[in-house]
Amino acid sequence: MFLLKYALLVFLFIFNFTIGPLGITSAELAGLFVMLAAVMSRSCREAILKYLVQTRCLHLSLFILGIYGVLLSSLWGPSELIFGLIFVKLFISSIIAFSIIFFFRKDLQHRASITERDVIYSLFDVFFAACFLQASTVILSFLYPEIREVFNGIVAKRGNIDVDHPFRLRGLHDSGGFNLSVTLGIASVYGIYSGVVLGRRGFALRVVSSIFIVIALTLVGRTGLMVGIAGFVFLIFFRIQEFFRSKFIFSIVGFMLSVLALNAIFPERFEFFNSVIFDYAFELFVNYEKGEGLTTESSDDLMTMLFIPDVLHLFFGNGSFDEVSLGVERSDSGYMKILLASGLFGFIYFYAHLFFLVLWMARNIVSTGIEWMFFIFLIFVFLVCEVKGPVFVQNDTSRFFLLVVMIFFTIKKDGHTTSSCAKLS
Repeated sequence: MFLLKYALLVFLFIFNFTIGPLGITSAELAGLFVMLAAVMSRSCREAILKYLVQTRCLHLSLFILGIYGVLLSSLWGPSELIFGLIFVKLFISSIIAFSIIFFFRKDLQHRASITERDVIYSLFDVFFAACFLQASTVILSFLYPEIREVFNGIVAKRGNIDVDHPFRLRGLHDSGGFNLSVTLGIASVYGIYSGVVLGRRGFALRVVSSIFIVIALTLVGRTGLMVGIAGFVFLIFFRIQEFFRSKFIFSIVGFMLSVLALNAIFPERFEFFNSVIFDYAFELFVNYEKGEGLTTESSDDLMTMLFIPDVLHLFFGNGSFDEVSLGVERSDSGYMKILLASGLFGFIYFYAHLFFLVLWMARNIVSTGIEWMFFIFLIFVFLVCEVKGPVFVQNDTSRFFLLVVMIFFTIKKDGHTTSSCAKLS
């Protein structure tokens, strides 16, 4: 019940799909539930106040950066408010994330001999379960078109996704694509990592769930599939001994059996998957085999969005995060969006904050003796995927990142039991 409760809560918070008939997002709904609980809990209110006091300089500095971008857009561009609103939403999301972690830790207190390592990996287990739920909606949409129609009637459309595309699916998500695929890619790697390397309970279930998520990835977007492949290579390279034991062999056999089962139960859908979707999902390798190099249509498009603007916009920006302004083209790249919105100084200002935040998290990882490998991979994925799209702000990954930050923000130095916020309860 504990896992299911928080998996549903994290599912609503991270994937943030817009419930069309209600006109609200799932993250807002999750925030409403959590903040109602926070209002009724004196200890949580005190913990939130303490958090706001301790992070006031960080949030104020980000607000200033957002205001700078809005002013630039008003003076030079299309009066775009998005860059400023991003940091307002980030501030609100951080409070919701902190509150989720507060109650998460409080519920875990009742378990005997709980360590910080257990708390952190319990959070990742919740995240993994939430991604499994999302992967289930994607696969159901593929196997049963009528279910896809129901989901399309419930969830609003956002971005440039074609909701009627024959195989690019989104499940319960506004846009799917890059945004969703990266999140699912991270979850697929964690599932194998937690079962094979960490040896956490429910190995068979973790492997089967990871295979399920990987299959969903082929229906969502190629970026997440590349994240999954990179993650498996990373784990095998650094933990080669674990991956030549019986557990890894079981994982391979499990994947093969899953493919055979899909072929037997859904032969028509499997034939479509094998003849059309497979080539699309693995276009990078298909093109390489054809002698066209390691390229895809989306990577070619991305290269046109990576450019150096003129000197004025390079140093000072134009305030545009999503729109063309003063002849400067928009870009999907997260790095380029920050650069164009706030200039080189704003770019350095923003990513310097992230750099010191990651260093602070790394120090906590070392002090508590937590396994470091997956966190290095996680940061690596975030930094690389930021080239293609924003992952630290706006998207599913940013809300997942906030949850991870908050679990470290509330950590105890001795690595045991409750956090500073939980002590208030």
